[in-house]
Parts: sequence; structure tokens; C-alpha cells
Amino acid sequence: MIFIVGERLYGKVDYVPDLFAVKTRFMHVFWFPIIPLHSHLVLSRSPQSFPVPWRWKSVLLAWFRAWSIAFALWFVIFVLLALLGKMPGEGLNWIVALGLAVTCFSLFVVSLFFSRASPRRALTLAGLAGIDPERVARRFPHYPNMPSLIEEFKHGQEETLHR
Repeated sequence: MIFIVGERLYGKVDYVPDLFAVKTRFMHVFWFPIIPLHSHLVLSRSPQSFPVPWRWKSVLLAWFRAWSIAFALWFVIFVLLALLGKMPGEGLNWIVALGLAVTCFSLFVVSLFFSRASPRRALTLAGLAGIDPERVARRFPHYPNMPSLIEEFKHGQEETLHR
């Protein structure tokens, strides 16, 4: 029997378009994330990444997304087997399984909406990567407090440098 085991990044969170995202490196079996190893700030369009403190949101969403897709596929297989007459039992079991498959897939899609970084989190991560706060601000054009937030972070960075 062949086992596909390795390491891979999963659980994309704190995403800022065209700049970066936080992902967690997992040990996987058949591309299913099993053991989280460490989180990274991964720059867009670059192979460069920076280690960041453990990000539980990334870990939990990676597992949630993997399980929701796994269950969705399981229920789709059940529906296909039921429609082909290969499953024991009569009735409308396939309709319930189809509903569960759609629900699992919908939960996966909904989880993608939890991937975006807040402006404050985006500025914090940009500071770790040495990205100019003005570049981050352009990704949040509708956030009214961005100028004051940028000043707060610039002031905080200066204090850190003088310590």
C-alpha cells in the first residue's frame, strides 16, 4: 500500500490581497492535514516567508476545511451509490445525503470568508515582514481610521527600535 506523507501549508488566514497571508505548515497524510508544525507569514508572488507566532485560527480552519470537504465527498459518494442501487435500504436516504453534502460544501465556502485580515492585524504582520504601512492602507480604502492606525504603528515601531 502506498502512503503519501509530507509537509504542506494549509489554513490560509490573515489574507491581504497581493501582499501576504498566514498559513500553517502541517504534516499530512494523503494531503489531509494532521499535525500542525508552525505558522508562517507567506508573501504573495514570492517564495519568501517569515515564521510568526502560532496562529490557532489557521490551524482550526485548516482542519475544518479538510473535514468539510472530506464529508462532502463522502456524502456525494453515498448519493451516487444510492442512485445506482448499490446501497442497501429503500427510501429517500440519498436526498438526506445530498443535503448533507451541500451543507458540508457550503460550510467550506463560508469558512473562506474568515480568511481576511483586519486592518490592525494586517499592519502588525506587515511590520514583521518589513512592508510599508502605506501599501497595506491601499488594501483597506473604506476603513476610516487607517491614517491614525498607521501613525500608531509607526510610533510603536520607533519605540521598539529605541529600546
